[in-house]
Parts: sequence; C-alpha cells; structure tokens
Amino acid sequence: MFSYEEYYKLYNCRVEAEYQEGCARLEETLRLMGQPKERGFREKIFWFLRGQGEFLQTLLRQERKATEEYYNTASLKELQEDQRRLAEDILPEAYATSYTNPAYCISLFGKELGPVMALTAAYFREGIPDAYAHRRFRLNARLKFYFLLSAALTRGQVRAAGVLNQLQRQRREELEETIGLQLHGEYDVTNEGRLPVLETADLTQPYYLYELGTFVSEEELKLHRFMNTLSEAEIERMAQALVSGFCAGFARDGKDLLHKRTVGLVYPLGMERMVRRAAALFRQNAGVEPFIQTITATPVNPRYDYDHRLDAALCLDNEYAAEVIRLTEKTIRENSAMLNGYAGRAFIQTFGRDPFVPQGENTAMALSAEQSEWHRRVQAARDHALHQDGGALEGTSAAIIAFPAPAIGENFEDIFRAMIEINSLDSKRYEKVQQSLIQALDRGREVFIKGSGSNETALTVALQPIENPKKQTNFYNCLADVNIPLGEVFTSPQLQGTEGLLHVEEIYSKGLYYRDLRLWFKDGYVTDYSCANFE
Repeated sequence: MFSYEEYYKLYNCRVEAEYQEGCARLEETLRLMGQPKERGFREKIFWFLRGQGEFLQTLLRQERKATEEYYNTASLKELQEDQRRLAEDILPEAYATSYTNPAYCISLFGKELGPVMALTAAYFREGIPDAYAHRRFRLNARLKFYFLLSAALTRGQVRAAGVLNQLQRQRREELEETIGLQLHGEYDVTNEGRLPVLETADLTQPYYLYELGTFVSEEELKLHRFMNTLSEAEIERMAQALVSGFCAGFARDGKDLLHKRTVGLVYPLGMERMVRRAAALFRQNAGVEPFIQTITATPVNPRYDYDHRLDAALCLDNEYAAEVIRLTEKTIRENSAMLNGYAGRAFIQTFGRDPFVPQGENTAMALSAEQSEWHRRVQAARDHALHQDGGALEGTSAAIIAFPAPAIGENFEDIFRAMIEINSLDSKRYEKVQQSLIQALDRGREVFIKGSGSNETALTVALQPIENPKKQTNFYNCLADVNIPLGEVFTSPQLQGTEGLLHVEEIYSKGLYYRDLRLWFKDGYVTDYSCANFE
C-alpha cells in the first residue's frame, strides 16, 4: 500500500527535529496566552493570533492522527467531526465572523490591514492538504511563519505593509517547492495515495471518503448512496463509455497511445465505483496506469473560494512573474520523462448544482491591469512549455463525460440513469446522421444563428471556402470520442465575416453564475461585452 510517510520521508527528515520543537512551542504558546491584557486594537490582534494558532494546532493534530490505523478504526462520527473541525471557520454559517473573510477583517482592522489579515488566515488554511499527505516540511514552514508573524504583530505599531511584506517573503521562499509539488500532484503517478484507497476499500460504506482529503458534504454522501444502488452492468457501461471515448480520441487524431504510460482521472467524490472499474479498464484496454489527478466536490463555501480566487495578486509583480516563469520552465524540463509518459485526462463531470451568485460588496483581492498582463504571461509560458511546439505533453488526448449531481432535484435518479443511456449511444448509427448534417452545411457560405423567444442572438458565422467538395469539409463529425456523449458537428469559422451578437441568457462557468452575457463580434473578434450580474 502506498504511504505518504514513506514518499515524503527524505523531505520530512530534514526538518523533523525543528518541526517537533515547533509543535511543542506552539502548544506552550497557546497554553500561556490566556486572556488579552489590552483592549481595543491590541485585543483584536491577540484574538487573531490565537485563532490562527489554534487552527494550526488542529492541523498538526490531524497530521499526527491521519494514520492507516485511524482510518480503519475511527467511527463515522469521529471522521466527520475531525473533518468539520478543519472547515468550521469557513462554513457558510460561520463565515461572517471568519478571519478568512476580507469584509470581516476590514471591519476589525481597517481597509488597509484588513485584507492582508484575511490573506494571512487563508495562507494557514492552505496547509490542509499537507496534513492529509503528511508533508511535515510544508507544515513546518507555516509554523515558522506563525512565530515570525506573532512576533511582528505583538511589538510596536502594526502596519499593513509590514505584514504584507512578511507574507510575500514567505510565498517567494516557497515558490520553487510549490511549483514542484503542483506539477507532481497533477502528473506524477508515483505521488498517488488515493487510488489505492478506493481500489481496496469497501465502497458500500462511506468511511473511505474521509481518507481522500476532500471535504465530504451531504451531496457527496447522497451520490455515494445512489452509486451503490446501480447494478454492475450499469457501472460497466459508464466506465466503458469513458475509457472507449478516451482511446477513440487517440485513434481519431492519429496519436500513439502505445508510447504513453499514465492517465489522470478527474472525478466527483462519491463516484468511486465507476472510477474503480474505469481504472481497471484503462490498465486492461489501454495499457496505461491510472492515477487520481483531481477529486471534485461541493465547495465548503463558494463565497470563500470567490473571495480568495485572486490571492495571487498578493505577490504578482514583474520580477515575481519572471521568477515563476523561470522556475516553471525549469521544473517542466527536469520532469520531462514523467510528463512525456502522460496520456491525458479522463474527466467525469457533474451538472445540476445551484450556481453561486456573489452578494454584497466585493472586498476580495483584485488584479490590476498590469497584474492581469503578468498573470497572462505566466499562464501562457506554462501552457507553451507543456503543450506547444513539442512541449512536454505533446501527443496527449482527453475524454469528458457528464452525469447529474443530486442537487439537480427530485428527479436526480431518473436523470442519472437517462444519462447512462445517452452516454452509451451507438457511434456507428449516429455517425451517418451527423454526416448528413455536414453534407448539407458544407453547401453553405455562412450560418446565421438566430435566438428564439427572449434570446437576442443574431450571429453570422462565415464558413471557410471549399475548393474541392469531394475531398474537403468544413465540419468535424464528433462522435463519442473526447466529448461524450456524441451528437456534435463543429467547425472553425472564417474570421472575416463572422459578426453579430451572441446572447447567453444563463451560463455557469468555473463556479460562477452569469446572467444575460452578451458578446458582440466583428470579423471574428469580440468588440464589446456585457453581463447583467457583473460589471
């Protein structure tokens, strides 16, 4: 069985003595804290430090507790209470007075210091995955930072710039390590302790869910319970559809799967029965070793995620962006063998959750125009190193399949079973239907899209000219490869002549809900845009 303790042993050994000393020091510090000796602003600083110290202490205790014996013997109630303890300050009912809430920190510490204190509290929360993975070397860095922060906040005048500089320095010191851990967490099959858990666990019981390091809400428990009502034949169809679609993507694009070694699985917590079977099929039918890339779940609190989605603005300047690019490219080069063996991502998606709509004043960090450009450069450099011009992930493919989440409503089970049928449609039958559409569309010079009812879309899409209709086509016949289910024909339009309005009345993208999104096009480019619920 995979052991995080063993995997990170070398890194942990280097700091073990310092880490144990820091744990003892934190225990003693909190014991001696008692009650605040001052009132007013200094008292607020006291409670902030105490709150962060107690959270850090909870994190350290969870790291010690999270052993194989604990997961094998703990009651369901204990597992739930321990997990809730780590999440309780950002739960929706507690977030109004959480130190991670920028609005609350501004009410306590003012408009300059408040946002920085919220960022600091969020930094400590980022240690939760480290506790589950026994990365004591990362927890040790947070311990050291806590003592430095505590010393700075309890002496002299507290200034936003001083606290910010400390946090920036901490982030910069961890930068190379963070980039390395992120890359290995995303692509390294040897850094995977979750798939062995779900491949050996009793999936009829929910205990194993708490070992996977992802917050388990009632939504995930409902999905887990429903998955246990499905027959083996239904699970087989679901898994076969995903694996067959992934393999078909390679065949469609003329890519060589034989030279690939690993495949990343992305799936919603609770669907382990399907994932277990898909993992076995990937080994049998594709000859690649699966690993869990990401487990998705209902957010603990979407407002917290929204408030901290741009925390990168904390450090982002030209020098920092250049260093991120340099270290990213270096890390990718050093791990080229690992990346070259990666075949791609098999993604199980859910739909039907209630969209998040931010309410109230936006007090979160924001990127300036200059920072937005630096952020774009960082993303572009990483994408280029991984994907373009012979990048490390050249020759990869993907597959995506979707099922409803329990939040979709009372017809969840019926919709889910209907999606099993839809995702398993016969490609050969529908290939002929879609080819008939393509033959008709290829006779045109442009496609005019007109919205119905309240939709204002009026968009002309110019088609590329076809010189030899017998050998050329503008459209691709998309079957159950890569995008599952089948039922799509698509094209890349000619830019010149593509113009008009695209009106999307409702869209749910990257965890946010957009209403009446309008995009105006001229010669293929967006010239203007608006949205009813975001400026």
